[in-house]
Amino acid sequence: FEQLAPMLRLISFLEILNALLEHSDIEKLSSVSYQQNPPSSKYQNRVSRVTSFIFDNLYKPLSLGEVAHFSGMTTNSFCRWFKQSTGLTFVTYLNKLRVERACHYLLQTNWLISEVAYKTGFESIPHFNRTFKKWKGESPREYRQRMK
Repeated sequence: FEQLAPMLRLISFLEILNALLEHSDIEKLSSVSYQQNPPSSKYQNRVSRVTSFIFDNLYKPLSLGEVAHFSGMTTNSFCRWFKQSTGLTFVTYLNKLRVERACHYLLQTNWLISEVAYKTGFESIPHFNRTFKKWKGESPREYRQRMK
C-alpha cells in the first residue's frame, strides 16, 4: 500500500471505506466520537464508483461531461459534488492521477516519453510536459533520469 502513488492510495482507501460500509456485521465503531448517523452508503458508493470510473479510463481522453453523465448528474452539479467529495476539481484530480500513472510508466518501462503521454490520456506532448512539471517540479525526462 505504501508503494502506491498518493492518488492510487486515495482510491484504495475509498474502496476500503466502501467495503466497510457494505459489511453488515459492523454495528458500531470503537471510537468515542463515532456518529450514530454515518454518511449514506449511496453517497460513498457514488464516490467510489466515480473515482473507479475515472481511474479505469485514464488512458483515454475523458471529458467532464462524460464523467458527469456516468455519475447521473448535470455538469454543474457534478463539479460542485466532486470538489466537495475529493477536495479537488475534476480536472485537477484527473491530471494528478495521470501524472502519477506516468511516473509509474517512466520508471517501469522503456517507453518514449511521447508514448507515456499518450498512454496516460494526454492528447498532446506539450500539455503532458507542462502538467507533469507543474505537479512534479521537473520534466518527465528529468524525473526518469533522477529516479532510475
